[in-house]
Amino acid sequence: MGAPVAGTETRGLRPLVAWTLAALGVQFLLGMLVNLFVQIPAGHPGADVGYFAGVPQVVAWAVGSGQLPLRVHVLLGLGLFAAGIVSWSWRSARGGGRGSGRRPSGCSASSAPRATGRAF
Repeated sequence: MGAPVAGTETRGLRPLVAWTLAALGVQFLLGMLVNLFVQIPAGHPGADVGYFAGVPQVVAWAVGSGQLPLRVHVLLGLGLFAAGIVSWSWRSARGGGRGSGRRPSGCSASSAPRATGRAF
């Protein structure tokens, strides 16, 4: 068997990365739109529960009862989180490159924006 051609182990990952970057740009713009123009009531479900304990309630409320920009923002955020899991799993299954796929640091890097979004 010959040596693998450089870059072939991540060839299928490139479209996912391109779509993820585009979605991050849209997510950024939607987040600004939501922060500037969407009124979120103070008493929404999950507001009076602990910081992380209320996340499922807040997400369910935002998707079910929130205004359209908020719904799209939350759904896109969940999709980006899922894409991060898929990307990390892909790299882990293939042995990763430079060790980055073997650690969950790529997925945990998305924790800060999620926690910041939850604070609003």
